[in-house]
Amino acid sequence: TNRFIIGNIMDLDIDAFRERVLVDKGARDGVFVGQAVLDSGGVFGQVARVGELTSEVILVSDGTHAIPVQVNRNGMRTIAVGTGDMTRLKLPYLSTSADVIAGDLLVTSGLGGGFPAGYPVGTISEVKRDPAQSLAEVEVRPAAALDRSREVMFVWLTPEAPAPSSAPPPASAPQPASAPSPGRRAATAPTGQNGAPKK
Repeated sequence: TNRFIIGNIMDLDIDAFRERVLVDKGARDGVFVGQAVLDSGGVFGQVARVGELTSEVILVSDGTHAIPVQVNRNGMRTIAVGTGDMTRLKLPYLSTSADVIAGDLLVTSGLGGGFPAGYPVGTISEVKRDPAQSLAEVEVRPAAALDRSREVMFVWLTPEAPAPSSAPPPASAPQPASAPSPGRRAATAPTGQNGAPKK
């Protein structure tokens, strides 16, 4: 990212179905819906609604929120979803054979365009594998202090510059030979009176 602003949390909207906060930055500051929001520990949430002077941020722990992540140890990608509990996320789409263990760090994968790649999302706290089930139960402790942070950071993604082409430059086409100008006759050798070349 090449731009960010700091916002202060003004109010909470926390219940069994919603986990959101009101922040003192809005459209006047360039904040937009879907924008990534971080705190000092990692990914805090995402902008859900924008007013002129304030914005509403949905926490990563909200039961309706999902974020593309990858395991920092091996690069395996999956989706982390909220549980409605600010101390817990889950990875509901991993098979029982997935290479994940307690203590694995999860970071943003950068897929989907919402979050910059490489920011901490959480640490796997528990992995349960039931041979009778096809999916593992994986719980994650969020990296952000969702229940304690007073300040958050809104970030803007930097578009990636196109990679320089490695192809050689195209060869220039050969230029056609110039034709004699109209009205001019090609030079000829001088001839004698009988048409033979003059010595």
